[in-house]
Amino acid sequence: MSIDGQPESSFELFKQIADSKGMKFLNELHGRSFSLKIFRMNAVALIEAALHVSDPDHGMALMMDKNREAGQQAHRELNRHLHNFTTSAMTLVDHTRVFMKKGYADTEVYAAYEAQISGTFSDDPVSQFVQKLRNYMVHRGLPNSVMFFDLQNGSGEGASVQTGIRLETASLLQWDGWSPPARKYIKAAGDALEIRRFAEEYLTRVNRFHAVLEDALHRFHSEDCRQLELLQERRRRSLAAEDAAQHGEGNEGVELRPKAQTRSEREVRLDEMRAVTEAASVSIVNTIKEITHRKHETDFPSQHHVTVTLTDAEIIGEIVFWGPDAEGVQTLSYITREGKTFGLSERDYEAVPTLVEAVLAVPWAAKLFSPKFVEDAFLAWSRSKFLDPAAGPFANALLTAADEQITPVDVWLPIAHLEIEDAITFGPVKIAPITDAMMSDLERKAVATVRENPERIADAFQQIRKDIQGWAAVVVPMVAEPLLAEQVALLLGRDVVNLFRFFSPGAPHLSMLCPTALAGADLIPGSKVMFIKDAGLSALTSKMAGGEVVRWRLRIRELPNLNKMGLSLAGRLVAAEGLNEFEAAVRASLITYSKGTTFSDPLDRLGHALAAIEGVLLKHTMEPIEFNVADRMSFILSPSPGERQKITQNVRQAYRMRTRHRAAPLSASETEALEVFVFQVHTVLVNVLSNIPTFHSRGEFIDAVDRHGTA
Repeated sequence: MSIDGQPESSFELFKQIADSKGMKFLNELHGRSFSLKIFRMNAVALIEAALHVSDPDHGMALMMDKNREAGQQAHRELNRHLHNFTTSAMTLVDHTRVFMKKGYADTEVYAAYEAQISGTFSDDPVSQFVQKLRNYMVHRGLPNSVMFFDLQNGSGEGASVQTGIRLETASLLQWDGWSPPARKYIKAAGDALEIRRFAEEYLTRVNRFHAVLEDALHRFHSEDCRQLELLQERRRRSLAAEDAAQHGEGNEGVELRPKAQTRSEREVRLDEMRAVTEAASVSIVNTIKEITHRKHETDFPSQHHVTVTLTDAEIIGEIVFWGPDAEGVQTLSYITREGKTFGLSERDYEAVPTLVEAVLAVPWAAKLFSPKFVEDAFLAWSRSKFLDPAAGPFANALLTAADEQITPVDVWLPIAHLEIEDAITFGPVKIAPITDAMMSDLERKAVATVRENPERIADAFQQIRKDIQGWAAVVVPMVAEPLLAEQVALLLGRDVVNLFRFFSPGAPHLSMLCPTALAGADLIPGSKVMFIKDAGLSALTSKMAGGEVVRWRLRIRELPNLNKMGLSLAGRLVAAEGLNEFEAAVRASLITYSKGTTFSDPLDRLGHALAAIEGVLLKHTMEPIEFNVADRMSFILSPSPGERQKITQNVRQAYRMRTRHRAAPLSASETEALEVFVFQVHTVLVNVLSNIPTFHSRGEFIDAVDRHGTA
């Protein structure tokens, strides 16, 4: 309440929020984050450049004489990134010092900040080296660097190659501006300093330091932030009250409509339909006119074989067709009266889709009607209205057609190459087996509805049994007219199968093809090859795609293990509506990865796996892609530095293979690396899926991964 006892307005609360200590703290913290993020981006860019050169394939190529210009450019780029790295490091130091002294001098948080600086940076050799390197580059010039190539014999594993660019320590030590810890660090390195190593070490120290500092600042301002949250909650309630008042709701003592006059839902819907259709529908009817069609002329008789001849007696309902009138204008003919044809010109017909859009803009109508249903209902009504001007409004005809056709129905979508022992629930749908008993029951009911030729029903069911009996099916409960029910069920069923396929036994394995798909969309690729020599055809080969084809048979006893992998959680992602940002990202990545399992080409599989992992491990497209994906995958998969390094190397190799020329088949080593990568992506996605109850956005999840990885 305000001072005078009146409810606070949302605008008054907005001003209080803007002036609050909590909001000022968050704004200052946001401003401070720019220097930190600039440093991190420069650090990542330097590390990526160093990694690029340390890749033996690239490093050895850069040292070849024919690639001299590329090698020189690699040197220039690395020095550019090194300059930006050291400069932004010192900028961050200066900005943080000013920020703390200006806002927190003489507080306990400032004393803790200075103690942390002393413990983290003041006597730390690598920190002192990086910070003094900036002064070296400003006052003395670029440090001498050399591209190297080392061949080392491993014990029983063959030789290993190392390439990269190092800083020569001899020239660095000639400068007298180093602090004692920095000089100690240079001497300890021997003849050369590896750029990537000191960049990663310093980045880790900075990340830890600022994580601790930010936690301390939040604790210092905890009461300010609590008061801010209270103000924001009061403003949310105020906005809701103002919105309710604006729409005439929640007014105590005011009865907007006496209960005795409460109308049925159908009457309310009828009024809504009349409001959006009455004028437009009548206007279209007024444009209906007689159509004289151009006589069909041909220069030669058609040679098509006529297999069916229709008579007037066999045609059910009015004929609806498009064609040119006598003047060549396209027209829709759909009304006959006294031997004459009537309809709409192409230009007048343009108002029909507009009318359909107006109907479907009403929320409840969009859930019940397809555009085709509304258009067909309109054409039927406009025909009646043209022939009998006393016919009622289109809204009545539309709702009557809806009453006749909209009933609850279960839409069954057969799934090829999937058998299931018993029905299971998967989010809002079921996945159930199409059994012999079910087909027999359906056949019995169909036979009971016909009086003549029941054997035709038996023949039809015999073919249906051959096509789909034994498969699983997605069972979608619907309340809509048949065409919309089919369209919505197919879209939902496609996503259901894509999510479900992620848990197939073959999904983590490059060598296995998972053809599970909605019946009709399933495909097992293969090849046919003819070998022709001078003497003629010497051979014709026909084979399926390489690898093992997984025809999935799911037993109920396997469900507990699948639920441990996240099957039940994936069911929560079936319907896209209402998902938060993190859930939507996980849903998209699971579907993308799963689609890749249906391709036999390993590079197609790779492309889908990369797109899937980028969808959950990148905050946005401005992040360095390869570096962050590699690091974050390694953070999730292993706590061991050695294992993490192997994982990041594998990810970088996968990114190189994405741009690989497809003319030659993959080598054995490439196939092995890709097999490992695909398996690890699947493992990471299982981990990500398990976190959907915890996080609401990709940013929250990725921040947690980064904190875990740098802890």
